Amino acid sequence: MKAYDTKLEKCQQTAIVITPDDVKHISDDWNVLSSVLSYHYAKTQDLCTHDELQRFTLLSAKLQALKDSDKTMLDKYNQLIMAIPLTFERTKADYFILPEDIREQFSSLEKLNKPFNLMKTMENFE
Repeated sequence: MKAYDTKLEKCQQTAIVITPDDVKHISDDWNVLSSVLSYHYAKTQDLCTHDELQRFTLLSAKLQALKDSDKTMLDKYNQLIMAIPLTFERTKADYFILPEDIREQFSSLEKLNKPFNLMKTMENFE
């Protein structure tokens, strides 16, 4: 769990900020932009912590197999650590209804393929 948290913090510290100027040439529709920003944020967070998540999942499964392990505590940790991958899966539903050419244009933006600060990014769009 500590390795996962440390990696997530490191990814968030290197985050950049997306501005309207970065994306308005593709779309200025807030519904599209919110879907795109949510999806790419969740995707970069998921990719950034992927290895740590795999290690945690394997260790958690091993611990749950032990008779004397605290299954309630392990379940709580599992729910907590799965928040990012589950968020990523939920954002896919909105993102993949966008036309493919729009998705491809957004996916080609370098800033969206790196961890970015979602809160500061959203402030730029107010």
